[in-house]
Amino acid sequence: MANLRDVRREAVLQAELLLADLEVGPADRIRIFDLIEDQRIWLSFDPLDKLYGWYQRVGGAAGVVINASHPVPLQRFTAAHELGHHVLGHAYCLDDEQTIINGGRGTDPKEVGAYTFASDLLMPLAAMEYHLARLGLDPARPRVAPTDAYRLSVELGVSYAAAVVQLASLDKIPWHAVPALRQAHPLALKQQLLGRAPDYSRAAVWLLNEADDGRHLVVDVGDELYVRLKEIRSSGYRWVPAASTLEGLTVLDDALVPADDAERRYGASRARRLVLKAVNPGARSIVADLRHAWEPESEPVQRFAIAVDIEEPRVSSVGRGISVNQQPQLMAA
Repeated sequence: MANLRDVRREAVLQAELLLADLEVGPADRIRIFDLIEDQRIWLSFDPLDKLYGWYQRVGGAAGVVINASHPVPLQRFTAAHELGHHVLGHAYCLDDEQTIINGGRGTDPKEVGAYTFASDLLMPLAAMEYHLARLGLDPARPRVAPTDAYRLSVELGVSYAAAVVQLASLDKIPWHAVPALRQAHPLALKQQLLGRAPDYSRAAVWLLNEADDGRHLVVDVGDELYVRLKEIRSSGYRWVPAASTLEGLTVLDDALVPADDAERRYGASRARRLVLKAVNPGARSIVADLRHAWEPESEPVQRFAIAVDIEEPRVSSVGRGISVNQQPQLMAA
């Protein structure tokens, strides 16, 4: 039987080689569905009952099938797991909850390898430490609360459970802390962060502020972005969303709220809370200008801007079948 330590080492090496070929930085999210399609692997989404996904290679052709009913972050991790089977030279694998969620601690060499590959491709050490630092945590020994782990999972585009396990795998948190963190329910964490449930329970919730100015985000249709920008009420200036923001996003809320560190006195710092929902796929932007609201044509005294790529679902309107990006190739075959 293969030595599992060697299996993990090879899986990490293959993930690192692929990341090097992609030339991605720690701030970049891996677009796993694009990556599978670029590898000329057929990608399909279908109802799979208890299966999370499966991979098969037949001659020179290979295909990946993902459970169409699962949330997108879980689909991403499953897709990376199936890509791991491909890269590591496996021929055929059926993956259920045990292999996708706990495969890294199992005994099947193929599943241990695919799980390790997926984890290190989507959540490499450099990316994990980068986002921990963005959250204001010590990248070496972070004290991770459930809301921190959730925000980390959103940044990396993976499920909450996968992010928690990878934190332990990378020695960022002790393994004995994992069960308590995994007891938290992502929907409850979203409600805690937003102060309400998102419109779509599976939508990711992004928390953004002045420190995120200039970032480039990859989000999914339905995701909600909670932007909090400080204002000084007595100055007469307020943050106003630019028209370009409304091309791909809907404003769910626009309100002045107390800043975290504000004293409750006249003229104290407050924050403009903008809650935006991603609705139209494509390259979009969030732009807000600090200006006098009664002078919409004046030059802003400050601008907040984020580039946002809104990704559309890969499934067709019927909710199953070959990725919409590959359907023209299928019709031409």
